[in-house]
Amino acid sequence: MRSMLRAPAHRAMRTARLASPRRTLAAMRTQHDVVIAGAGPAGLSAALVLGRARLRTVVVDGGPARNASAPATHGWLGHDGASPDELRRRGRADLAKYEHVELVDGRVASLARETNGVRVELASGDVLRARRVILATGIVDVLPKIAGLRDVWGRDAFSCAHCHGFEHADATWAVLAVERGVARTVLPLRAWARELVLLLNGRTDVPESELAPLRAAGVRVEPRAVARVVAEDGALRGVELEGGEHVACGALFLHPAARSADVVLYAGLALDERGLVRSDAVGETSMARVHVVGDAAGRRASALTAATDGAQVAMSLVELLTAERFGAP
Repeated sequence: MRSMLRAPAHRAMRTARLASPRRTLAAMRTQHDVVIAGAGPAGLSAALVLGRARLRTVVVDGGPARNASAPATHGWLGHDGASPDELRRRGRADLAKYEHVELVDGRVASLARETNGVRVELASGDVLRARRVILATGIVDVLPKIAGLRDVWGRDAFSCAHCHGFEHADATWAVLAVERGVARTVLPLRAWARELVLLLNGRTDVPESELAPLRAAGVRVEPRAVARVVAEDGALRGVELEGGEHVACGALFLHPAARSADVVLYAGLALDERGLVRSDAVGETSMARVHVVGDAAGRRASALTAATDGAQVAMSLVELLTAERFGAP
């Protein structure tokens, strides 16, 4: 496993990876205030708040984020249009200024409660210990098994209209009926779409009481199953229905099913009806001292809201950990 140690602010920033990852992790085996699993917007934002509060924090960067296939992220003041990789690079660079924050490339494999905190084992076998843990591991999208869908996912097929809608304005949008209550999500998409097509994909459980208002508003409702997604040179051209009919569209909107990251499942954390982690107002899960933020917490999924959630939970942890250290009033 490769690792990266951030130097104190009064020294020049170190960008080269350390030659001996074992030596780096050995230095980290003392009790830390917080270990953060995940270095997406939620994890990095949490680390920034904790570092500025001078809490000893380790961020374990498990690799590409959920939105890695997207060409750009939007809606961030000052960062509109930056790619997911660029946002990650900027976030890591911001953390380099804070000597209390260390970043390690790796993956959290398991969690276990201990008397004074939480034992965190990495996939490499290295062990970290912390007073609190933040899971910023995101979620894994489980796409419907439709040929060609994954090839355009994150670009012309997406789940966040606020993130990608402007770039697909005035196109025909197809909406794939995946989740229950999908009819309620259709009409707001007219903010961007020129025309809307609801693809029921063979489903017969959507009541006519939900479909009739859509038809009245000019939405085409297509009951047949989708055979494949059609793309040309990486760009969405439409979908092919069962029977061969082609429906042209420039955007495909859907809310796919999602699952939690493996570490959440292995830790046995309580999940909600969606299969996402249950947590309280400060993100604490069914395992004491383990908190969850961002998409993994099942809140409104976007990079911007994930970052906000990470920062807010981190602020709460600053208060909790400081009270533990100096005694609550």
